[in-house]
Parts: sequence; structure tokens; C-alpha cells
Amino acid sequence: MTKVRYVEAKYDTTLSWDIEAIAEKNNFKIEEIAHMEVGKWVRLFITLKDGTQFWEDGNDTDATDWKWSSHQGYYDENWYKIDKEEVNG
Repeated sequence: MTKVRYVEAKYDTTLSWDIEAIAEKNNFKIEEIAHMEVGKWVRLFITLKDGTQFWEDGNDTDATDWKWSSHQGYYDENWYKIDKEEVNG
């Protein structure tokens, strides 16, 4: 077995925003939205037809499915990738 120094596991996460709640909190109607875009750091940007802009951070609930990773990586001390077959013999 090749000597493994580092193991990485990747997990996919889904975050959601309640647009109706955001509209109510910021006193606008959904029909007034001209553009929405998710930017860096889990921030939703909303632009209204009149040019007014709002941003909302992602919710506090962690929807990550931690049961199974979507990818695993095995690396040696120099961060060179090791094939899974070499790790498990």
C-alpha cells in the first residue's frame, strides 16, 4: 500500500432562500424583481425593476448530506494523488 498522508472528502451542499419572506421583510412584491443572482459567499443579490438592490445571506440551516461524500482524494506527503486501488490494495 502506498503511504497516504492526506485524505480529502468533498460534499455537495444546497442552500435556499424564501423569496416571499425576503420580499415581505424588504417591503416589495415578487413581481417587482428584475434580476436575481447568487454571488460569492452564499449571498443572493436581488435587483428590482426600479433599480433598488437588496442582498440576503444564505440561511443558517446546514443542508449538507454528510452521509456520503461525492468525491474522495488520497494524497502523499507531497500532495501527489494516489489511486484508490493503491490505497486499498
